[in-house]
Amino acid sequence: MAWAQQVIEGLIQIETKEFDEELWYYRKILEAFENEALMQGFIKYKLTHKPTTHSITTAIALKFKYIDRNFFRTFTRNKKIMPAHQKEFEEIYEQAVQNYKGKHSITVTNREIIDQINKKVRQKIAINLLPNYKMVKNPREIAKVLDYCRGLMKMESELQGDKMWRVINEAIQNTLQQLPENPEEIPKEITNILPFNLPLRNRTNLRAILAALRKIYTFAQLPDSYFVKLEQLPSNPKDLNTDLRGIFPIKDRRDLRDLIKHKRALAEYYK
Repeated sequence: MAWAQQVIEGLIQIETKEFDEELWYYRKILEAFENEALMQGFIKYKLTHKPTTHSITTAIALKFKYIDRNFFRTFTRNKKIMPAHQKEFEEIYEQAVQNYKGKHSITVTNREIIDQINKKVRQKIAINLLPNYKMVKNPREIAKVLDYCRGLMKMESELQGDKMWRVINEAIQNTLQQLPENPEEIPKEITNILPFNLPLRNRTNLRAILAALRKIYTFAQLPDSYFVKLEQLPSNPKDLNTDLRGIFPIKDRRDLRDLIKHKRALAEYYK
């Protein structure tokens, strides 16, 4: 697993803030699919709060987990081969129809009402699934999930494609903190999820390190304090650190096969 992904997974594990469903209620989440500011706020909130753990019907939850775009295409009237997620959907739909009839004191529904109920059921399923979704700082994954929900709800909205991509990336950027001037100022809970130690002894994996840190912090470049101050490489191998004296000088040409490893060992102590 790449270091950046390890940090993403680690952030999920240390998140303690609970999702507030009174703040982000059903209609507000639905409205966010048509409002850039609201959607950006929702994404930022999801990224910095624990997902809910509501009970979701198994087959529908699996369709969401794997972003199965054949959700409705596999529906059939043949009860013998009817897929599990269709049975779950139809049960939710029938309950919604009965609730509507009871609320309005009617026994028969027309096509317009049926279509409205169908749309509401689609919306309810998508909006119920989203708070449970474990959102991470991966813009492609977030875009895929939100686009899937929009399609599931049959929602026509201009907030898609490039617009949604911009909103997602701005939301992720807004979750980032300013990198402390000294690594000692980084909270222990953060250093515990970093797959490397700070300060850095060498720059061998610098690109991966920067990518990992930028999942949490914003900065142009790492301050000098994030690097151990290394000594100048001595010209005489006898003056090397005691851990390296057994390696140099190289006397057997076969040891040249490990030259890259030896170079990395030197980089731990010298510049």
